[in-house]
Amino acid sequence: MYLFTTLDKINKKIIYESFIEAFSDYSVNIFLPYEDFEKMLIGKWFNSEISIGLFHEEKLIGFILNGKREWNGKETAYDMGTALLPSYRGYGFSKKMIKEILKLLKEKNVEQYLLEVIQDNKNAFELYKAHDFKISRDFSVFQLKKNSCIPSASIPYKIETVSEISDNMWEIFKTFWDFSPSWQNSINSVKAVKEIFSYVIVKDKNNIIGYGIIEKNSGKIPQLAVDKNYRNKNIGKNIINRLTSCTDGDFIKFINIDRKCENIEKFLKSLNFEISSLQYEMMLEI
Repeated sequence: MYLFTTLDKINKKIIYESFIEAFSDYSVNIFLPYEDFEKMLIGKWFNSEISIGLFHEEKLIGFILNGKREWNGKETAYDMGTALLPSYRGYGFSKKMIKEILKLLKEKNVEQYLLEVIQDNKNAFELYKAHDFKISRDFSVFQLKKNSCIPSASIPYKIETVSEISDNMWEIFKTFWDFSPSWQNSINSVKAVKEIFSYVIVKDKNNIIGYGIIEKNSGKIPQLAVDKNYRNKNIGKNIINRLTSCTDGDFIKFINIDRKCENIEKFLKSLNFEISSLQYEMMLEI
């Protein structure tokens, strides 16, 4: 017997075990220790009441994990992960899960549904497209082995590691952006698990002119930007090198760089970063 249910009464350890098994053969390695899985749920604003599981004889064989918060002024659900255990694929369960979750989101008065899909995952992309999801942005994912970072020339500005970011600093940072960060890299996501990050800022006297943020364990950099009046002065390179010293990860990764920002891609490639995958951000108005 197959049964759909929301995940609000399901132990997170059960969800975790299913998550690891379901993504064990995924094209991108996303294995996480349980503590990191818990942080991921918090950082992406997991909401168990709008997340569903598919059970077969009391075993969780498939799921859609959703976060929820306001996004661009609308109540938004974000697909943190949709998957089936390998032995249950090919039987149409994915379509049934999508149908079930859209019905639930409508009942919960969610206005829009946001997700990201790897462009090489043709089956998933076509599934979302068939349910009227539209491409909103084209993203690239960059990575570089930590020990391959290029040393940067010194700069006449003060670079320092800080323990936290104030609201005033966030407002300054936003003026540096060339594009708005994706859901998982947004200010709200960083704030939700602020203790897992290290923060670097660059100052010209008392004025902040650049910053970067990195996950201490994974090496993921959710945000990095430099004041437009201070670019091409080796500031970005220095920020990356300082961030590299703040992580235990083997790779330095930039996830979800908007491909319209060709200057950012050119900058990362100049530092020997390589594109490891491409993603679409997709949106459905409910």
